[in-house]
Amino acid sequence: MPPLLELIKQNAVPAAIIRSAARGALSLPALEMFQILVYLTENRNFGQEAAMTLARWDPSSASSVLASTDAPQEVLEYFWNRKNRRPALMPALLENLRIPEERLVEMAGDGSREIVNAMLRSARVKSSPAVLETLLSNPNLTEPEIQQLRAGLAGMACEPPDPESEAAHQAWSQEHAAEIAAEEGKPFEMTAAPEGEEEPAAAAVPVIKDREVAAGARAERVPVKQADREKLTTLQKVSRMNVAQRVRAAFTGSKEERAILIRDGANVVQNAVLA
Repeated sequence: MPPLLELIKQNAVPAAIIRSAARGALSLPALEMFQILVYLTENRNFGQEAAMTLARWDPSSASSVLASTDAPQEVLEYFWNRKNRRPALMPALLENLRIPEERLVEMAGDGSREIVNAMLRSARVKSSPAVLETLLSNPNLTEPEIQQLRAGLAGMACEPPDPESEAAHQAWSQEHAAEIAAEEGKPFEMTAAPEGEEEPAAAAVPVIKDREVAAGARAERVPVKQADREKLTTLQKVSRMNVAQRVRAAFTGSKEERAILIRDGANVVQNAVLA
């Protein structure tokens, strides 16, 4: 038998069952129920009741649906719509890569204080210079938050990525959203170098030691090459990134960043570098 939604679209379902669906009273998986309810919000007879059911839905259950990469686009768009937004559901929507980054940028400039709170906690927002730049213009930010955002932007690459690299990153991230979500929260750990290959200078922190030239003599500082300093800085930068940020750097970062990220312990980051 076709899914219930298809039968509803074909007018092959009794009105009593449609009414029960609009009330959320059917024993169906939440994902399927949401798809039916969103469709019914446009129904002349049952639209208002379906919308009220969605507005009252348990936030925990709704967040699980909206965080899923299987969530139908029309369901994501419904809850993203300004008139249907629920602050408790925004964290799930912000992290779902099926919501394009452009939509995050649009919301960042004029989102409510509750939206700002969700964006400030979002790993995806923190990895996007475009979203952070727009968020800085939001009148609901406090001065300490403005300073924090500016510091975050200063720590990112100075030059914006070329459009082709950014487009490739967006397309790849959406295609592999489930893999990125599965490894999100995994800290950066560099895997061991392949046998026979020298460990890069960036893999270890160069130590600057003071050695005594003679008893009672002044300490002489052992010089460290500028290239090693730059590699260390790059390693430190990469080590502070979350998985989504490292995936982005795999596409838009420098040659030095990619050389480190190909050794990332998170497989999805290695695959992003190869892509």
